[in-house]
Amino acid sequence: MSFILFFEQIENHHHALVGGKGYSLADMVRTGLRVPRGFCVTTDGYRHFLAANRLERHIEERLAGLDYKNTPLLRNIAADIQNRMLAAVIPENIGKDIVNAWSKLVQGNTTRLAVRSSAVAEDTPDASFAGQHDTFLGIEGETNLLEAVRKCWASLWTARVIQYRTRAGYSHKEAALAVVVQELIPAETAGVTFTVNPVNGSREEMVINATWGLGESLVGGLVDADQVIFSRKDGKVKEYRLGQKQKTSKLSPEQNGTTTLDTKAETAAKRSLTEAQITALADMAKAVEAKKGVPQDIEWCIWQNTIYLLQARPITTLASAPVTSAGEEEHWTADNAQEAFPNVVSPFTMGFIEGLLESQFRLICRSLGVDVSALKFVAFFDGYVYLSATSLKKMLREILPVADEDALLKQILGCGEEGSFKIKIKPSLKIFRLIRFVFITSRDTLMLPRQSRRFLQNLFTALEKISHQDMGTMSAGEVDAIYHTMLDIAYEGFLVHALGTGAYATFYGALTELVRALPASLGITASIFLSNTGTLEDAKLQQKLRALAESARQTPAVASLIVREDVSQITVKLQNLPEAQVFCTHWQKFMAQFGHMGDNLQDVIAPRWAEDPSSLWKLLKTELSCPRRDFQAQESALVSARDEAIAKVERYLSRGLRRFFPIGRWRFTFLRKCAIHFAPYRENNKFHLLKGIAVLRRIVWRWGQLLQEKGIARMPDDAFFLNATEIFEALQGKSDVARLQAEIAARRAQRAVWEKMVPPHNVYTAGGKVVRKVYEKNVPSGRELKGVAASAGLVQGKARIIFDLGQAEKLKPGEILVTRFTDPAWTPLFSLAAGVVMDIGSMLSHGAVVARELGLPAVVGVRCATDVIADGQEIIIDGNRGVVVLLGDRDGK
Repeated sequence: MSFILFFEQIENHHHALVGGKGYSLADMVRTGLRVPRGFCVTTDGYRHFLAANRLERHIEERLAGLDYKNTPLLRNIAADIQNRMLAAVIPENIGKDIVNAWSKLVQGNTTRLAVRSSAVAEDTPDASFAGQHDTFLGIEGETNLLEAVRKCWASLWTARVIQYRTRAGYSHKEAALAVVVQELIPAETAGVTFTVNPVNGSREEMVINATWGLGESLVGGLVDADQVIFSRKDGKVKEYRLGQKQKTSKLSPEQNGTTTLDTKAETAAKRSLTEAQITALADMAKAVEAKKGVPQDIEWCIWQNTIYLLQARPITTLASAPVTSAGEEEHWTADNAQEAFPNVVSPFTMGFIEGLLESQFRLICRSLGVDVSALKFVAFFDGYVYLSATSLKKMLREILPVADEDALLKQILGCGEEGSFKIKIKPSLKIFRLIRFVFITSRDTLMLPRQSRRFLQNLFTALEKISHQDMGTMSAGEVDAIYHTMLDIAYEGFLVHALGTGAYATFYGALTELVRALPASLGITASIFLSNTGTLEDAKLQQKLRALAESARQTPAVASLIVREDVSQITVKLQNLPEAQVFCTHWQKFMAQFGHMGDNLQDVIAPRWAEDPSSLWKLLKTELSCPRRDFQAQESALVSARDEAIAKVERYLSRGLRRFFPIGRWRFTFLRKCAIHFAPYRENNKFHLLKGIAVLRRIVWRWGQLLQEKGIARMPDDAFFLNATEIFEALQGKSDVARLQAEIAARRAQRAVWEKMVPPHNVYTAGGKVVRKVYEKNVPSGRELKGVAASAGLVQGKARIIFDLGQAEKLKPGEILVTRFTDPAWTPLFSLAAGVVMDIGSMLSHGAVVARELGLPAVVGVRCATDVIADGQEIIIDGNRGVVVLLGDRDGK
């Protein structure tokens, strides 16, 4: 009996002998594709090895009556089985066959080998064994080869694989493993081709990821690879995105293994694929897909300009779109949604946000007597949040049948100009529906202060209780209880935030319309009346950071250390600096109040300042690097300008006959005070709600630790790539562990792809499929960029492009902050800037509200500002008209 089959010898009925990987490679060889030469050590060889060493009986006895949910015991038993196998002797006849096949393969050369496990159930539609068993690269010599084969056999008995087989219903007794032995191509380039776009599900696109060297660095997630989007329709490259390719995997100088080196900068900057190679890869991928009949995930490498196919398996995870009625096209928009969630959202946050927002829309509609149970409002495309313009229009049609829903929707989504929140009445007999709407919204507005107090009381009580508990020692049940408490509070907080937004928008919009009706000669805009009110928590963050910087300045050694030291070392070095005791006390107080802040605040996957204060140290560095400024004088000037504007309007409304009809003055005073009163219900409730999101992050992290203890998660942050239901089921032992781990890995890889993509502004779906994406850009009109007038004022200065808080040190006093978006953690930068320009945003966005509070000229919703404006370019912000004027060229001339 021979225990070896070369690829050319493998036939259709040999699947049980060579396993999924071996059979697939042989199938590709029969198709005529170029596959590295190789052979399979058959499953007969594995079984003969077990029998010769009497291991079958031992395995059966160890697994008899085992509780597979007892993870510690399972690990001990699995380790015992593997140790027995690794200590066992490969029978002489098997070893001789392997060595003879090896000699024939290498033909006396020092050819290095790839030794891969090939499970019988691998790459089948109902199993996910792929990636569960071991692979060894760079093997040289017969002794090392035999040892690698034995290790592959032993990998059939890891705790993870045993547990997966049990849950999947596979027999341990029938389990068998073949081993694929191939020549290892010393690849110059390697990568993966997806015959269908795995991100958006498009059958008209292929996605190719490529990097320098062996593919190990790419598969292991060590590199940011080049990405190619290839059109199957016209056979052309739609997009080539250059990756950093920071690492390169090569064969190790030793007899076994590979080594990973830093890629030279000039090499990393080059494209890893030529146009001809891309076309050849696409042709190969089409041939594989045609042979297999389903979309494929294909591993390949290139050496001496020859493409080699290394592996092909079915794509098991493809992106899907929300289902709509047959024939109906649904419009999904990024307006408003990506103002709150401007980055790719983690899978856990996706589930959390979708449930929360859907419930809030339904709750509001239910209170208005409108049934929207058939509508869906929230969806995710390419990892970003979108709102359904189609469903929102249908909702508005029911709530306000007498209103122009197109105009109203534009205003609600933040696309309208400053203060344009007006209901345009259409002729209708359903005027009583409008009366009902006005009554209910008026009632909710009056109840808002009470609801806000209740929300904050519940939140602070829960936070106080949690602060005295060690979440790191909690059981799953204890963590679940805290989660549901915080979930209830979050739902309550989002509702208060939504109602506050509506109230603020209504009164500020009405105030703006009133001011616009005044003579232009007065030179007044509504935003001046909301400057320096002292009601926003965000402004307090700015003040506290300035106080913290002042504390550092009191001790020159502290200030010097913060300014010169790398942010990763500041915390430790301050603790070892005797003169820093007073500053450290102030630092701890600051963190107790603002430690829940950080970058990308709305996503639970993002670390907070309490965990990673790097961006906070950069803000402090920036503050300390600037000369002291007289903020009190600035604030006094703002107050004087505001009071003068109020007096100017009141004088105008008291002239002539208007002094006998004071309703105009009363209306102005009422709207101004209401706008000031309701702004905090939007901004401050959101600020405090972020404390709850920070606790939610700790909860998910603890779940990840519990999943890791059970052998389900490889690291605690795996939990961020699951939704709450998946976590609950996994902790209760109701999940397929191997499939869950594969899903986590797939979601991690998918997130990495999404983060490199530019999200479309509008997505259109029909019948559950994406039919088109629209990448809207605000095309410049001459030297002007048009946006939304968010905060009045006219200022000229040097533009400073800042994409995240890690770049905070770039901004100097008097420069204009140009960015995609801002959230509460960005507020300290506003005190340095002379003005603000944002790609994303509306008159109600966080940046707009804070800019008005600080009297800072701001234009938001420009969409293309960070693309068109060059870093350092001179620009003018006209916050009265919502225009950014470009001066000079992109080189600053």
